[in-house]
Amino acid sequence: AALGLTELPCIRRPRVALISTGDELVQPGNPLPPGHIYDSNTLMLATHLHRMGAEVACKFTASDHVGTVRDCIGQALQHGVDLIITSGGISTGDFDLVKDALSLDGTIDFWQILMRPGKPLAFGAIGTTPLIGLPGNPIAAFVGCALFVRAHLAQLQGLDPEPPLVEAFCAEPIRNGSHKRHFLRGTHTLQDGQLHVRLAGGQMPNQFATLAHSTCLIVAHESREHYAIGDRISILPLDALGAL
Repeated sequence: AALGLTELPCIRRPRVALISTGDELVQPGNPLPPGHIYDSNTLMLATHLHRMGAEVACKFTASDHVGTVRDCIGQALQHGVDLIITSGGISTGDFDLVKDALSLDGTIDFWQILMRPGKPLAFGAIGTTPLIGLPGNPIAAFVGCALFVRAHLAQLQGLDPEPPLVEAFCAEPIRNGSHKRHFLRGTHTLQDGQLHVRLAGGQMPNQFATLAHSTCLIVAHESREHYAIGDRISILPLDALGAL
């Protein structure tokens, strides 16, 4: 008003659909039968999407059947979403449900990424609506969301899609024997004006608690197998990943 303006152009919040897949999924708050797991990905992804400036327009749970996945995608499209995110149903095994659904109803741009965790990751489209398929493992889904979903949402909002990398000094030896770009859970501290980083604990895919103690993702490059104490390494601070 002080400038004499009555209207300003703005970019609306991107609308996103979440689809979790798996016969084994049970919603939190319900009894957990043997052989089942709670659907933690939907809550985790919804929380991070909100921090990234997006609106979760709808949420679905699909069984391990390509027809159910296609039905959920169709319902998501009816909500007029700007992006569909699936978790689970992508692998190098028999349950490539998202890949099969994309093959039938849309297009697939890429299917795997040379990274760890989260090698099986899909990007494609149903008509003009993009779809990102994240792995079902919560750690891999988190990393995929932090890297690829964040970048796509940033572009939709006219912001810089590049991840906010900073340099830190290794406070302990860090190994990467995977020959892939490895995103390790770590903790970083500021000492004498310099960032120092160490592993937050175990890095196995089932060690979910490590993520809760992490403050950053350590980016171990595929060209290096070992970082010594005092070596410089790139990190992605978690508090910056949601700041769009």
